[in-house]
Amino acid sequence: MITHSLPEGSAAGHYRNRSSLPNARLLVWTALLVSGWLGGLPSVVAAQEEAAADGGSDSGYTYRYDSGYRLALQARYAQTLTIAGKRGEFAAAPFVTAGLRMLDERLFVGLGFGLHGVNDGGGSGFSLSPVVTFDLLTDRLGALYVGGWVNLGSVSQPGPSTDVFFFGANVLAGVRGKLSKSVSFGVEWGWEFAWADVPAESFAHGIFGAVVLEASVGL
Repeated sequence: MITHSLPEGSAAGHYRNRSSLPNARLLVWTALLVSGWLGGLPSVVAAQEEAAADGGSDSGYTYRYDSGYRLALQARYAQTLTIAGKRGEFAAAPFVTAGLRMLDERLFVGLGFGLHGVNDGGGSGFSLSPVVTFDLLTDRLGALYVGGWVNLGSVSQPGPSTDVFFFGANVLAGVRGKLSKSVSFGVEWGWEFAWADVPAESFAHGIFGAVVLEASVGL
């Protein structure tokens, strides 16, 4: 028995080759669907981040925000080297400050509260301090800033005059590093002065240094 092989271009060869086309089409459509789904992932992630920045839950670590405002809480610890006047007569820095960051987080405006003690003669008191700082140089890792605050307070001392009012101001420069989007740690140094409502040694001034820890949340 003699058999003949059909040429490649014959009708039978043509239909034999087309028998694999459904599988090929299935692979092509599957590839297109998978690539389209993967291509849509960045849009979904961006939409979720944008929704969180618009006021949703702050569940992601992102540098995008729409309002440009952040509610911030600062804690300070300061020490003073008194140049003239009575050491401990005035407040070096507010212990805790609540405020708002704005202008791309470069400007901070807040109100601080401090508890203070007087070394000479004993006594203790409190102060309220409006605080303002502004970033001169900034990047994603930290900032160099300047600023200051005004101290308004009262100290109770033993003796006939128990309540002593004091007024002062601090001028500073500082450097802070961003531990995350919401937390930063900084070092400040500067000059301060104070005037106290007492008969003698009512004026004092000196240089101070402080460490500050800040936590913030976007609005």
